[in-house]
Amino acid sequence: GRGQARVPMAARTLGKYSILFDGGIVTQLQTLGIPLKGSNIRQLEASAALTSLTHPDHVKISHEAFALAGVHVLTTNTRGLQLASKTNSSPEDIKELVVAAAKLAREVADTRSSNK
Repeated sequence: GRGQARVPMAARTLGKYSILFDGGIVTQLQTLGIPLKGSNIRQLEASAALTSLTHPDHVKISHEAFALAGVHVLTTNTRGLQLASKTNSSPEDIKELVVAAAKLAREVADTRSSNK
């Protein structure tokens, strides 16, 4: 009807589908043999966030595994940076990690998009 015309086409289309996000980067990295430090999930997530610089190939493999599993949305490996930013990490260090994580996710997303 008339009200439907005001709803953007993307919103109408997305409303018909289930959107799947990735998740479990800590578990995925541990499965790949990456040693993460921490005694609780927040510390493990902070440790995992560092892997975008220390183990970028493993982060990409993790993103690729999520994509192959059928996710529609890849997220950056930055969840743990909130805790890292409260430690002795400088704003420049945090920015470097965010940029690295975004590049890795973007590379995998672009590769997956071009393969369709």
